[in-house]
Amino acid sequence: MSIINKVGDTLSHSVDVIKEKNRKAAYLNRLKAVIRSEEDLLQQAFAALGKQYFNLLEGKKTGKSDTAELTRIIRDCKERLQRARERYDYAVEFGVPEEEEEPVPAAEEQEAKEAEDAAAEEDITIAYAAPGAEASADDSKEPKESPQE
Repeated sequence: MSIINKVGDTLSHSVDVIKEKNRKAAYLNRLKAVIRSEEDLLQQAFAALGKQYFNLLEGKKTGKSDTAELTRIIRDCKERLQRARERYDYAVEFGVPEEEEEPVPAAEEQEAKEAEDAAAEEDITIAYAAPGAEASADDSKEPKESPQE
């Protein structure tokens, strides 16, 4: 009986070790994703800020100036990036904290959307067709009749 208990204990311990390794790997992967996301957001915000600065130097009037908003996004992003890197380093050295904190701040998604909007080009090309040129799926089979004057 003792052999069966030892085998059972060994298997149980092995499963626990594998489970903990997978938990740590998943936590580190989430932190890596957060770090990549924050770095991308930071690059977009810097690009948008640089574009505004360049336009200012060229003497071009920009419709709206989001300089204060972009600098706030950059500061917040740097702070979140620093926290994520600290958590990553801690997890690599000591393992996943017992009280697993969510690695992604809740406000990150909203700020990422704001930075994408700020980084987008201001001139948007819109496809335009003449009013009589609109065709639906039903109209494509039959030729349109033009009004006779």
